[in-house]
Amino acid sequence: MHGNDRFDTSVAAGPDFIADWVRAMKAQFPGLFAERRVIFALGNEPMLWNSTHRDVHPEPVSYDEYLERFVNMARALKAAAPEAKLAGPELWGWPAYFQSAQDRETKSDADRRRHGNEEFLPWFLRQMRQQERQGGTRLLDYVTVHFYPQAQNVFSPAVDLDATRAADGNGAIAVGRELPRPVLDRRERGADSAPQTVGCPNTTRALKSD
Repeated sequence: MHGNDRFDTSVAAGPDFIADWVRAMKAQFPGLFAERRVIFALGNEPMLWNSTHRDVHPEPVSYDEYLERFVNMARALKAAAPEAKLAGPELWGWPAYFQSAQDRETKSDADRRRHGNEEFLPWFLRQMRQQERQGGTRLLDYVTVHFYPQAQNVFSPAVDLDATRAADGNGAIAVGRELPRPVLDRRERGADSAPQTVGCPNTTRALKSD
């Protein structure tokens, strides 16, 4: 859908709306919150919103837009449920660790250069640390990124079809299960090469792989 009025099908769900929803959840499920079993992931794959959610967010996300949205939502959630944990930025894959959607769509590095030429994920983590120091509240508890293997038998449907047939239907699945190991297995890569939460210490890392 292109050129539509985004409010034809959707309503804005800003920080106040979400905070009310969370308070309603706490009233309905107090035990889950008391036991600290609630984690909120703020947005999914924001650097793809202009394609996956183009009817309501046709503009590619920039460094500043995502930070502002995350901070405002995180503050509202922590006020409504201080015991809940927050996760982000839920980046869609390897390229998004380094660039904004705005830079990707314009085939430039202008957004990155406006932010000290720093890659997006380290920049975002430093901003989270700064927000914590200024406000006294931790707004990010889990650093969450996605890892989608882009290798033979995994990424391209055109390639996968022949490869899967040759492997009797099991080849692509087997390769897909093994590929996250280079990211996570410190025994193979060495402790110094493990992913680090640069700029925002004591933040738990989480990885999604399909």
